[in-house]
Amino acid sequence: MKITRNLCAALITTVAALGCDTSQYLKAVTAYSVSASDGTSALAEAAGGLASICRQRSIAQYVKRRLEDPEGMANTRWETYYALPKEADGTLSFQGYCAAVQQTADNYAKLVDLLTAYTDAMKALADGETWDGTDLTDLANNLANLAGASTPAGQVLASLAPSAQQVGGFIVAKYTQEKAYEFAKRADTPVQAILDGVSLYLKATIKDVVTPAAKERAEAIGMLEKSSVWTTPTDAARVISFVQYAEATDEDISEINARFTGYEELIAKLKAGQHTLATSSPDKPKVKEILTAATNLLVALNGVRAVLGPKPGN
Repeated sequence: MKITRNLCAALITTVAALGCDTSQYLKAVTAYSVSASDGTSALAEAAGGLASICRQRSIAQYVKRRLEDPEGMANTRWETYYALPKEADGTLSFQGYCAAVQQTADNYAKLVDLLTAYTDAMKALADGETWDGTDLTDLANNLANLAGASTPAGQVLASLAPSAQQVGGFIVAKYTQEKAYEFAKRADTPVQAILDGVSLYLKATIKDVVTPAAKERAEAIGMLEKSSVWTTPTDAARVISFVQYAEATDEDISEINARFTGYEELIAKLKAGQHTLATSSPDKPKVKEILTAATNLLVALNGVRAVLGPKPGN
């Protein structure tokens, strides 16, 4: 979904126009919930490709090993190396480590699904629907299985299971439109904890997956350049392949870092918006503040979408 400046301007204009009665509060919650749902959907994309980055790191390290010890590694095929223990972090093989990275990505998706379900529930209540949460029963039950993987990011996610289950425990209760204030207030502590945990997870993946992959790929590029790229006779295909690999490495890492910076801004806006919802009350509905929070979310989402936009030539 493309967020335009006109849409943001329209929300800002609405902020100034709305008063503070109950119906306007519910309209504001609807507007915010739509923005928040789009925001959590964008967060769901954050873990996509992390296992692939892990495999890219393993390939770069394999290249380095072959260049460092051509005789000793002469009979070590790629598939064999990928399964060797202690080549990744700790005692793990890259095969085991990348599988753990994928597991944490799957668990991360469960948490983001819960955040999206929460924002959709707020919208349902604000739109005047009764919402009993039965569609989330399986999701809430699955959150009990947030197993810790053998990575720091996996440990972060495992620690969030109690907060996730706390949300899952009360969202299956029946709520009506009149309970929107109470719903947001009850959700605040666990939702804020989950958003904090999502932020820690993203930081952990940068530290433990993205940064090591960038380092290994850069070192592999340096070793390739020294060992074989410019040997005579010059091979144009070899040089072109080297340049393409070097360019792809730079582009991949730069894009990932830019995306994750955008995700952090998005999380900050979600936290601020949730706080505004949780501190609203019938006598202080905070209509303008809620709509401002919706606008701020759209701006942050615009930043993420700009990085995820179409590649040149598409």
